[in-house]
Amino acid sequence: MVPLGLLQTAYAVNLHHLEQKKRSKEQQIQQIRKLKHQILIKEKYVTYNIIQNQKRLDSSRSSLGEQQDLFQQNKGKLQQLEGSMDVILREQQKLAAQVGKRLRNIYMGERIGFLNALLDAGNITTMLDRFYYKKRIFAQDKKLYADFIAKTRQLEEQKNALVHEKNRLYQNIQKIQTYQDQLQEAMSLDKILVNKLKTSRQAYEMAEDQLQRESEEIERQILAVTKKGGAIIGSTGLFIRPVIAAITSPFGWRYHPIFHTEKFHSGIDFGAAYGIPIHAADGGKIIEAGWIGGYGKVVIINHGTIRGKNFSTLYGHMSRVAVSMGQMVSKGQVVGYVGATGYATGPHLHFEVRINGRPVNPLQFLK
Repeated sequence: MVPLGLLQTAYAVNLHHLEQKKRSKEQQIQQIRKLKHQILIKEKYVTYNIIQNQKRLDSSRSSLGEQQDLFQQNKGKLQQLEGSMDVILREQQKLAAQVGKRLRNIYMGERIGFLNALLDAGNITTMLDRFYYKKRIFAQDKKLYADFIAKTRQLEEQKNALVHEKNRLYQNIQKIQTYQDQLQEAMSLDKILVNKLKTSRQAYEMAEDQLQRESEEIERQILAVTKKGGAIIGSTGLFIRPVIAAITSPFGWRYHPIFHTEKFHSGIDFGAAYGIPIHAADGGKIIEAGWIGGYGKVVIINHGTIRGKNFSTLYGHMSRVAVSMGQMVSKGQVVGYVGATGYATGPHLHFEVRINGRPVNPLQFLK
C-alpha cells in the first residue's frame, strides 16, 4: 500500500503540472488571439489604402470638374462683358463726337451778335426759345454722356471682379491638379499592392477574407432594411443581365490556379470594359449607393418580397454611381458604370442576387 504522504506529493506534483499546462494553453490562446487580431488589421490594410486613395481621387475629380465648369462659365461671362464694353465704348466715342460738334455750333452761334439773332428770329420770344432749346439739347447730351461713363465704369468693375474670380478659380484648379498628382503617386504605390493581390498568396487570402466579412455585413444590412417586407412597384421577379459581357468568374467556390486555394465567390463577374453602362436587373428601390470596402463603389437594389422571399441585387466595383439612396428605378435603367474600384485587379462588374440578404447563384434567375 502506497503511503498517504507519497500520494499527496504525487497529487500536488500532478496538479502543479496541470496548472502549468493550463497556463501554457491560456498563453497560447492569447497569442493566437493576438495573431488573429494582427491578421485582421493586415487584411483591412491590404484594401484600406487602395480604397481610401480611390475615394480621395474620386472626390478630387468631382471638385476639379466643378471648378473647371465654373472657370469656363466665368470665361464666357468675361467674353460677353468685354463685347458689351466694346459696344458701349464705340457708342460713347460717337456721342462724344456729336456733343463736341454741337458745342462748337453753339459756341459759334453765340458769337453772332444779339441783334442779328433778334432780327433773324423775328421777335424776342423766338430768339429766347432758340437759346432755351439749345441749352436743353446740350443738357440732354451732357446727361446721356454721363450715363455712358457711369455704365462704362460699372462694366469695368464687373470685369475686374470677373478677372479676380477667374484668377481664384485658376489657382483652385492648380491646387486640385497638384493634389491629384500626389494622389496618382499614392495610387502607383497602390498598384504595387494590387500586384501583390495577384502574386502574393497571403495578400490574396487576406483580401478575400476581408471581402467575405464585408459580404456578411451586407447580409445584415439588407435584412435590417428589408425586414418589413412587401411588394415593390416595378419589380417583376424576372432579372435581365446588367451588362452584355462574358462571365469571367462564376458563383460559388472558386479555385485559384496559382495559389491552389479555394475561396467562396458571392456573385458572378462580368468582364465588361471600363465605363460600360450597368443596368438594373429588375425594378426596385435603391438601398445602397456608395462605397463598401473591397466592393468599391456599390449599388444595392431592393426588389421587395417575391413569392414570400425578399430579393435584392448588388452591383460592385463601379467607376461611377448613377443613382442615389431611396430612388426608385425601373428594369433596365442605368444605375452606374463599370470600373475597378475597391479590391479589383481590373475593370469588371461583380453582380449578386440575394434572397433574404444571403447570396445565391444569379444564373438561375437571369434570362
